[in-house]
Amino acid sequence: MFSVDIISLPIELDPDKIDSRFRLVNIITQRAKELAHRGKPKVVTKARKITT
Repeated sequence: MFSVDIISLPIELDPDKIDSRFRLVNIITQRAKELAHRGKPKVVTKARKITT
């Protein structure tokens, strides 16, 4: 049996801009689509997968 570790980073929320989890999920989805269509990453990382 394999053990899968899930990495979870704390997310800092600005309550003035993001008022619900639904809005947060929509924002994250939009950013993932931008990255999938060759958007420029805002964070330097060693990962090759764009949504990692």
